[in-house]
Amino acid sequence: MKLQAVKFNPDSSDFELKTDYSKMLYNKLQSLYEKIGYKEPWVGYFALIRGEIVGSCGFKNQPNETNKVEIAYTTLPEYEKRGYASEMCNQLVDLSKNADSSVIITAQTLKTNVASHKILLKNHFIQSGILIDDDYGEILEWTYSK
Repeated sequence: MKLQAVKFNPDSSDFELKTDYSKMLYNKLQSLYEKIGYKEPWVGYFALIRGEIVGSCGFKNQPNETNKVEIAYTTLPEYEKRGYASEMCNQLVDLSKNADSSVIITAQTLKTNVASHKILLKNHFIQSGILIDDDYGEILEWTYSK
């Protein structure tokens, strides 16, 4: 799997966006860049297999005053349950550590998202807290621990 950065370019894409879902992911990343800026490697990526977009992942923020970043990942529905989300998580950790080995890598999940819990555990994250989200209520925070 190859991660390819999605550049800040709200008017056109370097990718062939074949599905409504991939178009929605692209637009979400463009909106995120308008809020946090665009500074690689702390950006969003499309996950590609043989040139096909199978998912999206990235950083929800650049390193902040506490040197934390939050990662997120999603697989297009037709590519779920193939290990792609776990590989995206792994590559985001590698990108983080290669850019700044002191950065604290976090992730957040719904309490009921057991599949994502397994992905994070497999990639050496530990549950580090419970947060309150305005939209979802209690969510779990995870921290990379290797």
